[in-house]
Amino acid sequence: MEERGLIMRENFSKGAILLAQALIAGLIIYALIAIVLKVMGKTKTFKNGDWFLQYLFTVYLVFIGIVTGMFAFDAWSLNGAHNYNLIPFIGEDLSYIILNILLFLPMGVFVPLMQHTEKRSLKKTVLFILLLSLFIECIQFFFVGRLADIDDLIANTLGGLLGYTFFKVSACLVNRYNSGRKSGLGTYSIVLSVITLFFGFTFPPMTCYGDMILARFGIPIWSGNQNGIISLDGLHYSLFLYLILSLLGLLLAMRHPSDLGAKTGKFISYTAILYFIIKIILNLMQTYL
Repeated sequence: MEERGLIMRENFSKGAILLAQALIAGLIIYALIAIVLKVMGKTKTFKNGDWFLQYLFTVYLVFIGIVTGMFAFDAWSLNGAHNYNLIPFIGEDLSYIILNILLFLPMGVFVPLMQHTEKRSLKKTVLFILLLSLFIECIQFFFVGRLADIDDLIANTLGGLLGYTFFKVSACLVNRYNSGRKSGLGTYSIVLSVITLFFGFTFPPMTCYGDMILARFGIPIWSGNQNGIISLDGLHYSLFLYLILSLLGLLLAMRHPSDLGAKTGKFISYTAILYFIIKIILNLMQTYL
């Protein structure tokens, strides 16, 4: 049981690091795209808070690219092993199929959200996900040297279908219980607060993913850091950054209280603020008392 828990923590840590890389790479890519569109005069793309959804979608695509090895350009080769499997569900690990389903489940939500309401349809969503998954399998077969598997194609498409079903059910519930309320900046307070709380929270034994990201860029996270060596002595600088981000999430919820989800975002922001204030007080007591 203890060994299984250790493996789960290691996989969780790896996933969090990949997500952190996707967040940073997605920001750079989206910023470049935004600059190009701005120069071309297509500024309507960034109105009504759509820019944040577009950024999240960019991060998600980058994450898929990292997980599937598409961005491992140094390993690309035309002379690599061209392995494939066209027989479905033969000796496949069930857990691997489930992971592929979960990987593409958000795609079924993002695709309709990125389209105009009148253009949303199950057929278009599933077709897009099928073609995207097929494109990834082809890249893996011809360049990456990984197995091009029909099981991945089926699992990815099924995940997108489940995601679209979740989107439609959620949309019906939102329209029913939040009639007349639209998403906006107040809605994004939920996303900001959850991300801040996740990356700022200290998981046992002593793992803080936000600190890991800052440390990789050489940013001192504790006042005891010397010459790039991480130390847990002194003030925990990053706690103040997480507190500021949580306050920003609360400000968004309070400035746009009529937006969909603003009330939930406000509650999560208060929770995050309380947590980081307590952590800062404990850190100050440990440092100066």
